[in-house]
Amino acid sequence: MARRRMKYDGWLLPVLLLAMLPARAQQDSVRVAETLVADSVATMTPDSLAAEGVVDSTMLEGKFNALRYSMQKRYRPKDEPFVSGSFWDNTFVFAGGGVEKLVPREPLSFGLGPVFRLGAGKWWRPYHGVRVALAGEFFVRDHDSEKVSNFGVDVEHLFNLNAYLGGYKPGRFLEVWTVEGLGYRYSSLAGEGKHVVDLHVGLNLNMRIGERMDFFVEPRVTFYSDAVDHSADVNWHRYDVGYGGMVGLAYRFLPSGDAGVVREAVPDASFLSVAVGQQFQYSDLVRDMGIGNSLGTHVGVALGKWFTRHFAMRVSCFMSSDKWRQYQDGSKDKTRYLGLRLEGMLDLCALVRGQRGNFSLPLMFGPEIGSINKAERDGHIRHAYLGITGGMQLKYRVLESMSLFLEPRYSLVPYSHSVASEVEGRGDIRTNYYDDVFNFNIGVEFTLMDFR
Repeated sequence: MARRRMKYDGWLLPVLLLAMLPARAQQDSVRVAETLVADSVATMTPDSLAAEGVVDSTMLEGKFNALRYSMQKRYRPKDEPFVSGSFWDNTFVFAGGGVEKLVPREPLSFGLGPVFRLGAGKWWRPYHGVRVALAGEFFVRDHDSEKVSNFGVDVEHLFNLNAYLGGYKPGRFLEVWTVEGLGYRYSSLAGEGKHVVDLHVGLNLNMRIGERMDFFVEPRVTFYSDAVDHSADVNWHRYDVGYGGMVGLAYRFLPSGDAGVVREAVPDASFLSVAVGQQFQYSDLVRDMGIGNSLGTHVGVALGKWFTRHFAMRVSCFMSSDKWRQYQDGSKDKTRYLGLRLEGMLDLCALVRGQRGNFSLPLMFGPEIGSINKAERDGHIRHAYLGITGGMQLKYRVLESMSLFLEPRYSLVPYSHSVASEVEGRGDIRTNYYDDVFNFNIGVEFTLMDFR
């Protein structure tokens, strides 16, 4: 019987020599051997391994072979050219507004307040940018209705996650940026001014809705020095935390000769929709009376426009009501709402498929401004408010120019109520409240002619 001749490869030699050495020599040589083996294997290809008899060549046919990808670097899509010939290249200006809330510090608390930002920025590298903005926030202290007014400036670094992970592409529709920055505020309360510094972080979801125009949503968390709420004598933390978000528009200056993002020809760019549904307010009082007993009516009419196959903006007016409290005799107090919404709409189905189809799933988010009339037995609470709203549509096109949809929605409605203080000479005490309003609607959308 013929004996099969064993074939020793170059990468096995260091292992055999290591086995023949004394124990102490083996310990001294183990690192050298590991390096030799790794270098030898890294230089061998699957074909050479099969030729040397290390693996059976039939094992490699028609199958995924990880050896073909060993020792290679992480794959990154190729960057498109980053044009930066003049100062105005990759520069933008923006304006945004939203809301912010200071985390309560006992015994102080502040209501949800409006914020604004107005500034400019520039990308000096495909992944890195800088942004400077004039900024302001307004908060109302609960126990005495005093208003805190902050004005100052933010300096921020921007990092483009999409460009870093997926390659730099100036025509990409949706980009996610990290925002890290420092801020200064002059904070005023009851004629007293204080200097405040802050550190803030956030995420910017930037959507390109036109050749030069962007729409963005930016949640953030801010860490303030203690002077922002003028409570150094009671706040042992010596810092304050705020959280909130804003939406806004940005205008980009395109590089010379660069057409930027070409607007798509969307034949059904404009639309009109009508929706009606049921609404309830979620609170401790409503849980006691039952959500079914809180139900009221919600009616809305909206006009919108698709800027790309993924993104649209719409403005809507609405009128709604619900019951927020029930008495022992069965009678109920009702709340009525009337207002306007300005929302961005991001179609998730078109974002995944690359084109719009009969079925769509737009997500909606934006500010809500309106008036609230909350009835009580001894009077009414009437206030204007600035809140936030968000929702989702499950929509199906039944005809060329008509679609049916379901639209669940949530709105955060802030308001305040003042009562007389029991302390003589103190005046009224104001308390901030929030209505968590939910409604579920059915509606119809009609395609209109393009306004362009």
